[in-house]
Amino acid sequence: MKAFKFLCCFALSVAAFVGCQPNKTSNADDASTEAPKIAVDGTDSLIVDSLVAGYMNALVDGRYDDALGMLVMVDPKDINSEPQPVTDEYKAQMTAAYKSFPIKEWRLREYLFNQAYNSVAICDVVLKNGIKSKMQLKPVNYIGEWRLSIMESMNGD
Repeated sequence: MKAFKFLCCFALSVAAFVGCQPNKTSNADDASTEAPKIAVDGTDSLIVDSLVAGYMNALVDGRYDDALGMLVMVDPKDINSEPQPVTDEYKAQMTAAYKSFPIKEWRLREYLFNQAYNSVAICDVVLKNGIKSKMQLKPVNYIGEWRLSIMESMNGD
């Protein structure tokens, strides 16, 4: 029964990651208040690609501590504050999720570079049980350094 509840929670989390898209309006006044998009170049793409590959390959290899050690958390209430390492509690929750639904393979689908704190790397994943899904990671740029965060729609992302 616990496995079924966990499977349901995981499926809902994946659906939340996939289904949450920011609202866009065509109001010209909104454009003046929107944060400016960041300028990225090939170097940024290579760095983010390396971060995503390191994280996803560690998950495929079952090195959950290594993968989760690569993540940071961004305070949604203060996006300009320095990203912090994920908590031990978060690591334990995510390790349990990844052990229950191990990833067999992955492929980077695309990057969506927006603001320094609001970019997305979308990966197609295949779980060991054959289920196909997608995972959205959140690269963040803090003072010129790219770091990797995970999309947490429940936290306001």
